[in-house]
Amino acid sequence: MRTVRGTGALLLLAGLLPIAGVVNPRLWDLFTASPRHALALLPDRLGAWQTGMWLLMAGTAVSIAATAALARLIDTTPARCALALFTTGSALLLVSYSFDLSVSTWAARDAGAHVPGWYWPLNSWSASLFAGSYGLLTSTALLVYGGEVVRTRVLRRWTGWVLVGGGAGLLVQFAAFGSEAPAPQFVALAVVGAVALVRRHEPTAPRPPRTHITTHV
Repeated sequence: MRTVRGTGALLLLAGLLPIAGVVNPRLWDLFTASPRHALALLPDRLGAWQTGMWLLMAGTAVSIAATAALARLIDTTPARCALALFTTGSALLLVSYSFDLSVSTWAARDAGAHVPGWYWPLNSWSASLFAGSYGLLTSTALLVYGGEVVRTRVLRRWTGWVLVGGGAGLLVQFAAFGSEAPAPQFVALAVVGAVALVRRHEPTAPRPPRTHITTHV
């Protein structure tokens, strides 16, 4: 039970930290604007931007620990493969967030109207890391984690479907738009973590198959 609650606490924190990072309305048009427009808006919102990026990075770091704990709890080969995918995707996310926090902040604050030409290809590269991480790696990991929770029932079975929904939400966005808002992942981790933290649950084994007894006269 202590292991389940510890995993739940980590999952909840992994969901809530990034939600706190993006909930500020001053950041919303930065996330949806074109790169050049966002860079022009950034100098007036540097404080909110830096706070949001630090929270996103902290949430990403905690999510690695949270999904590692979940993989140990499930203890199956697919769950360990999902952890490898999730950790790789999260590492790429940290690179992308670090670029935004450092280089994009410098370009907006110090370069002003004279943004060097090399910035834009690097910015596109960072955006590709972001899209590929959520759209392909962490999304697939969530699908596998969810399926394993449903199959093994180490947590409440419906929470596995929440993880599946989070992964599917990211994949659909990536397929449709080539990028994605990562809210499905944040919400899925927070919901599953909250349930694991506060609800008592004893893992239940799948029902054994029925046996038919025949009698011979």
